[in-house]
Amino acid sequence: MAVAGRVVTSQQAVEGYIDTAYGKAEFDYTDKALGYSGEIGFDLFPMKNLVLSLTYEMATPLKFERNINDGKDMGGQFKDGEKKNLDLPQALRFGVSYNVTEAFRVEFNFDTYFEKYVNFNRLDDPVAGIDADDAYENTYAQGLAFEYKFNEMFLASIGFNLTQIGQKKSSTVDISIPGGHADYWSVGIGGQVTPIKDLKINMAVEYTGFQKTYSNSDFYDKQVYSLTGTMPSKKYNKEYINMAIGVEYKFM
Repeated sequence: MAVAGRVVTSQQAVEGYIDTAYGKAEFDYTDKALGYSGEIGFDLFPMKNLVLSLTYEMATPLKFERNINDGKDMGGQFKDGEKKNLDLPQALRFGVSYNVTEAFRVEFNFDTYFEKYVNFNRLDDPVAGIDADDAYENTYAQGLAFEYKFNEMFLASIGFNLTQIGQKKSSTVDISIPGGHADYWSVGIGGQVTPIKDLKINMAVEYTGFQKTYSNSDFYDKQVYSLTGTMPSKKYNKEYINMAIGVEYKFM
């Protein structure tokens, strides 16, 4: 059994302008939030070489407060001090680990993120008719990993993951929330070094990208079309690279 606490700090800075008949309307703001939550996990050992894992992560409330920079609020469209939530959802994780041999291990995981049951009101858009409470289903992720232990000091691993996002395509109107409804593929490689007994150093790098590049025309693009006869669209091809390092030490 394991328990853990979590502290999350998040920030998004946005700036730009829109040309209007009355001149340039500029906006420049920063949204910040701080949240706390916890999680609990269990490992079961029903037979030799087999481990079953179940973890529950509590939701992390994140209430973002907006700070307008240099008075650039796009003619009053953005409000200084406004607070809206974009929480991290509850998550339920299930994993299976099996040692095929003493040196070779295979793992599978299935995760669920309960986005349908958290507060996303920062994404509400009354003009576009988007209510975040109706814009989300739950998100699911499935993963497969292989680990090989070369000796008592070194091991390496490789893993693959598919994430199926619950956000509906019609709910994305802001390219700063890029393709939230897209499915993602991830691949990661990692290694572990044990320089002395009971001390382990873990290192990993991961690449995540959309399954495919695509374009989407949202509510505001359709408004432009009604005025100009030309349908604009937003092209999504987001990529992420994550790197991590961790240290484990066993005291007893």
